[in-house]
Amino acid sequence: MADSSNVGASSTAQQPVIELQRLRSTSTRDRENTQMAQEDEIATSEEIHRVKWIPLLSLVGQHFSSSWGERSYEFASYLYLIVLFPDSLIPASLLGFAVTVTGVALSGRVGRLVDEHKRLPFVRTFIALQKILQLITYGLFLVLFRPLRPSIDDFGKQPKSPAVYLLLALIIVSSSVMGLATAGINVAIQRDWVVAISQGSHTLLTRLNTYLRRVDLVCKLLAPLLVSLLTTTISYSGAVTFYLIYAAVTLAVEQLWIRVVWNYFEVLATDEKSKWEKRREERVERSPPKRFLEGLYQQGKDLKEFFALPIFLSSLSM
Repeated sequence: MADSSNVGASSTAQQPVIELQRLRSTSTRDRENTQMAQEDEIATSEEIHRVKWIPLLSLVGQHFSSSWGERSYEFASYLYLIVLFPDSLIPASLLGFAVTVTGVALSGRVGRLVDEHKRLPFVRTFIALQKILQLITYGLFLVLFRPLRPSIDDFGKQPKSPAVYLLLALIIVSSSVMGLATAGINVAIQRDWVVAISQGSHTLLTRLNTYLRRVDLVCKLLAPLLVSLLTTTISYSGAVTFYLIYAAVTLAVEQLWIRVVWNYFEVLATDEKSKWEKRREERVERSPPKRFLEGLYQQGKDLKEFFALPIFLSSLSM
């Protein structure tokens, strides 16, 4: 009995000691985790500071300019069509349908073009294509809002002018191609340039993607508000004129910014040389007809996979 009581007393006495050791162990782990988090933050900060601010701001500025123009047009185009054709949603529906179908059918091919062409010429070409199409489309809207507006307002009283339907068709085609140009720019910058600039650093890659994603969200939130503000305070034709000028100015500015990024980040050119040699060897091994057939096969395979996804119908509704 005495022995059992001694054992019980001993275990009771050891419980505070065990609890204290557990608390010390937990505290030590917490300090180690805090220290590791601080070291990761310092490492990330050092990697960010190693990236020169001028090209970094140029990269973010180019993406902001492109995203702002894209989001503005995305909202304004449907708004303008609804105002121009108040008795029918068919024009706006045709625009949305054409842009969606074109994106589904050809976005994969545009993504492969990023791998098949040199970085700087590809991005500069697609920036120019995007801005020129915006200039053309805003010009068409301006014609609809001014010289052809009386024929649109007389809908129901007399047949519409054939020029109205022609301009509407041109707007739909231009918007569809513009969507592909925007997709090409986004894929090239966010999935190729940023990866090369990070040079294998996951922390730097995450931080750069975070910057670009924040730019997307800000543009998505604020760009439609500016469109609404301009149409309310000035006029619809005045808002179209503003974005016409914006597209012309950003065409030159974005070309300058992307050139600055290319010149400062030498890894873009260095990394491209080795990849381009491999692509050239692959192109020599495969004849043009074979590459064309392989492209068609891959496109059909991508579409088949997309159609089988559960989100296919919901993505069309978007």
